[in-house]
Amino acid sequence: MKPGDGGDDPPPRGTVNAPHEPAEEVQAPWEIDLSRLADRILLAKYAPAGVIVNEDLDVLHVRGRTGPYLEMPSGAASFNLLKMLREGLLVDVRAAVKRARTTGAPVRRDGAQVRRNGGLVRVNIVVVPVRASTAPGAFLVLFEDSPPPAASASKRRGADRTKLRGQERRTTQVLRAELKSTKEYLQAIINEREAANEELKSASEELQSTNEELQSTNEVPPEQGGRVPALALTAYVRPEDRERVVAAGFNQHLAKPIDPVDLAGAVAQLTARASATTRHP
Repeated sequence: MKPGDGGDDPPPRGTVNAPHEPAEEVQAPWEIDLSRLADRILLAKYAPAGVIVNEDLDVLHVRGRTGPYLEMPSGAASFNLLKMLREGLLVDVRAAVKRARTTGAPVRRDGAQVRRNGGLVRVNIVVVPVRASTAPGAFLVLFEDSPPPAASASKRRGADRTKLRGQERRTTQVLRAELKSTKEYLQAIINEREAANEELKSASEELQSTNEELQSTNEVPPEQGGRVPALALTAYVRPEDRERVVAAGFNQHLAKPIDPVDLAGAVAQLTARASATTRHP
């Protein structure tokens, strides 16, 4: 074979072999799907909620949970952003959109306040101009809750002292109220004891007088009315028990527990009866 006819002849002197370019690496379809899935999860969980509006501020697209910041107005349906804003956000959003439209640059406003669940929540607002041929003059409006400002160490100490003083005052008030209630309870017990002692003293005096009269009655012969009146004290209160006591010769019957006043009254009646018998045999 002659030179130049092909084969394995070496290249002519002075020529350089072109380097082989590495083949372009192609991602597998499943890797692309996982990447997109991760992006969607991150955007849904960590990206701030927001909307895309046109130049008239009509909502074109919604991203994330915008419920804490937007709500449908009552009446005719409207997707205008300014009408959908919750109470407290209108002034800050309008000012941010106006400045972004004038400067053509993103605008951020921190510390806006929205009324939620009966209180005020701090919200940060970001307005970003969107340059798209399909929506000229569009804006991306983002909302994000802002953590409350951290109090300084001195303010925290002052708040702790104020809270402690308030707790001490409440504790003192509770203790004073309990002490007053305890004093009133003890005084009521003392008064009841004094009244009971007076009743017992009176009953004791009546019993002493009754004993003296009974003693004098015992000295009178039976035929002259010297029979001693008798009072039965039992734990039974049935009618047949009372009849049995009377049949046994007792004049009166009291069932236990016995009230001292009732006992004194019964003894007084027996004494009066005995006295009458003694005077009129």
